[in-house]
Amino acid sequence: TQSTWGDKKNYVHAFIFACVFSSSRPFLSVFKMMSMSRGVVLCVLVSVSLCLFSTTPVQGAALGIDWGSDFFKASLVKPGSPFQIIENLVSKRKTPNAVSFYHGQRNYGEDALAYKSKDPVHTFSYLSNLLGKSFNESDGSFFARQYMKYKVKEDTERGGFAFEVGDTSYSTEEIVAMLFRHLKDLTKAQARTDIVDAVITVPPFWSQFERQAIVDAAQLGGFKVLALIHENTAAAIHYAIDRLDSNRTHNVIFYNMGSSSTKVSLVSYFTMNVTEHRKNVSIEAFVVKSHVWDDSLGANEFDLRLVEHFADIYNKQRNGKNANGFEIRNNGKAMAKMIKEARRTKEILSANREAPMYVEGLADDIDLRSSITRSEFERISDDLFQRASSLISKVLADANMTLADVDVVELIGGGIRVPRIQSILEETVKPVPVAQHLNGDECMATGAAFYAANLSTAFRVRKIGMTDVFAFPMGVRLTDLAATANVDQSVGSMLSSTAEEEKEEKKEEEDGDSKVFSKRATLVSHNNRLNVRKTVAFTHDQDLLCVLSHDDMSLLPKGTSKRVASLNITGISAMANTYAAKLGKPKVALTFLLSASGTTDLVKAEATVEETVMVPVEKEKPKNATTKGASKIASSTVNQTADSNTTNVNESTQAEPTKADSEADNSNNSSSDANSEQTSNGTASSDQPEPTAEQTTPEAPVEMREKKLIHRVSLQIETEPAFPRPMDSKTMREGRRKLEVLDKIDQAIKDTAAAKNHLESFLYSTRELLLADLVQELTADSERQAIGAELEELELWLYEGEGINGKATDYKKKYQAVYKVCEVVFDKLKEHEKKQQLESAMNQSVNGSALNESTTNSTLNQSDAEDNSTQAEEEGDTSATEEPTGESTSESTQEESEGVKEEL
Repeated sequence: TQSTWGDKKNYVHAFIFACVFSSSRPFLSVFKMMSMSRGVVLCVLVSVSLCLFSTTPVQGAALGIDWGSDFFKASLVKPGSPFQIIENLVSKRKTPNAVSFYHGQRNYGEDALAYKSKDPVHTFSYLSNLLGKSFNESDGSFFARQYMKYKVKEDTERGGFAFEVGDTSYSTEEIVAMLFRHLKDLTKAQARTDIVDAVITVPPFWSQFERQAIVDAAQLGGFKVLALIHENTAAAIHYAIDRLDSNRTHNVIFYNMGSSSTKVSLVSYFTMNVTEHRKNVSIEAFVVKSHVWDDSLGANEFDLRLVEHFADIYNKQRNGKNANGFEIRNNGKAMAKMIKEARRTKEILSANREAPMYVEGLADDIDLRSSITRSEFERISDDLFQRASSLISKVLADANMTLADVDVVELIGGGIRVPRIQSILEETVKPVPVAQHLNGDECMATGAAFYAANLSTAFRVRKIGMTDVFAFPMGVRLTDLAATANVDQSVGSMLSSTAEEEKEEKKEEEDGDSKVFSKRATLVSHNNRLNVRKTVAFTHDQDLLCVLSHDDMSLLPKGTSKRVASLNITGISAMANTYAAKLGKPKVALTFLLSASGTTDLVKAEATVEETVMVPVEKEKPKNATTKGASKIASSTVNQTADSNTTNVNESTQAEPTKADSEADNSNNSSSDANSEQTSNGTASSDQPEPTAEQTTPEAPVEMREKKLIHRVSLQIETEPAFPRPMDSKTMREGRRKLEVLDKIDQAIKDTAAAKNHLESFLYSTRELLLADLVQELTADSERQAIGAELEELELWLYEGEGINGKATDYKKKYQAVYKVCEVVFDKLKEHEKKQQLESAMNQSVNGSALNESTTNSTLNQSDAEDNSTQAEEEGDTSATEEPTGESTSESTQEESEGVKEEL
């Protein structure tokens, strides 16, 4: 089930080729000559065909990425392997969404957060919340609440945020792309292959600007985004994989509290029948009924409540009775330390009723020492808990359902670990059970990976029906392009506020000028199904300005622009000038696509004009008047006339004689008189004998009928996105150039560190080697003193000289110079080692030869002794035969041993 269709297709091609080739007549004759059975030859051909058609199988792989505001998780899916969560460099299954620039080097994840208290200005986190946000629409509250002291300015070219790092500024997409590249490196190291295809989770409240921005960042980071999927929808896919009760409708509320927002979705599961391989099979399916959210309620908000609580305590400790003195909130480094410890304190309170809060040297070397109980924490966060419980009633009202229709409430996300969250939800949905069947941290990444496997062509996986919805209503406003030619299209006008745009629309509606063309149409309604097309059709004769915008701003997050894009549609006027005089105004059809990723785009624009023309059509003759040949001609004519009705251009409808007709005509001509002819009206001439019915092929009568021709023209579309604009090819190239420069700098730093570590290791290992007894035995005192002096000079160069800030080339050159001085010791050690090996080999050879000789001689001596003993018994003397034999054996063994030594 996990083999790709491409691999199976190779076998199909090979078998078809073998079957066709083996059925050919020349090859069948070869079978008979070789006396081979057809089955044997077919097997041989299949084998040969596999060599021709089969290729190296491509092991496709895809990635499901849960891209949160605080952490990101990734699940890898490969053919033949289960889902695998990508681990980071410290073997953790989730990585902090942070990157830091410290002393010119980038650090990611935990390493980046370690520098947050040292350099908070250049340690970036939570930047996913700024993707697709306009700089002018933001009020700066996001940075103020997080106590971030970034150097931020406006990206004047695209209207977004730009962050200054040294002399270079980076957009939000470029910094997020750095994290995507880091994830790509982690995945490549673990999967041992380069992963490109990915599906990324996004919150349901993200508008088209945020969705396009994260796609741009992922592409800049080296990924090909197959699709975007809502976070709770990805969790719903994971839930569907393991669902057992499929005999009835099953309604689930997914309650997802993340780091910076809370998303609640109502999903209905059921079983549907589909056709697979010409068989009806039942598969699991679900429909998302509603998405609701609170984009400012998350686990991080509870951390900030603790931060504010302990900041007040620390200020009181420092100020004493003076309330207008010291303020810890103005110290960025101190607040970074406090935020880190506040999160740790919250985690302790999840399992204990009291937790300490201790930060050493928080500010001016003065510690923060305090504690808090769970009840006090719940008191200062009471309004947040109330907001958390209100989302249940919102999702039920939005889906037009009641609590009695819900079977279970599933808790996911990191924020649900707070005990009060779980207890207040149990009280709200009682008696509906509150469960945690899924891994709250990893289920969204796994669901996204399963969705990626369905979208990729390298997998064949279990089918699950999925229908998701889009929360924001969207529409278009159409006006004449010529009427808006003098309108200011500058950056300031594109960034006009929502209130000003609504005033302009109301003013146009109140004017009611019939001469000004204006048309509004709703494309997407609230909770509209994703992956659908909507066509807007109307009659017009001028080029158009189409403004795509959100219809209900109350549903959108704060700071989201009402206008999505402006599209200039041209080509209508040119077509109208050609056809309008005699055919009327063209009919314009604009087709919009709400994609599965939640983005709306104009995918097709065309104008059509209908023209009625008169075309000749042959009449059908009565049956009694139709001859055999004429019947054939009439039949051919009817068929061709029917086919001609499907064309869009002027085509001849006159029938051409078919092959059968030609043969009939030839036979008639051969049997008829040579000078027989027909007139143009199909009757015989008066001076010729009248032909028989078999010889007559009269021309069918013709009549004129109306036919509609459609003139179709594809219109040109020029898109002018609203601010903040997505990355185009130019900004994408510039972003890649910036990242490549940083990659080279990081690689140079790694090479320098590796070269320095190698040189330091050589210094200490060589110094220790000089103290060994063997080295002192093999080398002279002068040699060891010279090497020691060289090592002393190297140590001073490393830690007090130019080696402190050296480059990789400097360390390599220094290593080569010092190695030449120490080479005399290494050479003597190598010679001593070779000598030892040679002596060991010699001793083994000598011992082996002596052992073989002694074994042979002992055998011979035993045989001689038996012969001598027999002779001695006869003569009565045994001692005379033994002594000479022993002496000769000893002498021969000694001579052979000396010979072996000489040879060695």
